Amino acid sequence: MNTNESKQKLVLELEIIEKDLNALGRQLNAEGDWVIVPNNTPEEHADPLDEANQTEELAAKVAVLNVLEQRHEQVERALRAIENETYGICEEAGCPIGKARLEANPSATTCINHTA
Repeated sequence: MNTNESKQKLVLELEIIEKDLNALGRQLNAEGDWVIVPNNTPEEHADPLDEANQTEELAAKVAVLNVLEQRHEQVERALRAIENETYGICEEAGCPIGKARLEANPSATTCINHTA
């Protein structure tokens, strides 16, 4: 797999992740942080049961949001590595990342020996 193919896959994955984050009520702000987009329901007549349901739904989304945000950061790091011409080099050891690993996971920034 060449770098251009990897970049195309990463850009597509980033778009999908951002769409998923937006669907879950998150948006990227000007500082590059994901923030919660508030619901536009009038608060003056909010039903306590509705508020409880919304709170429960938000809590259920937290794990999914965390995974998506971490994946987003990983993909962005890989794209930065492509721009910096360090793509395919392990961030931990400086050794090459195996071709099979990059084909399986184009956003890998460490070799198999330094995977968390």
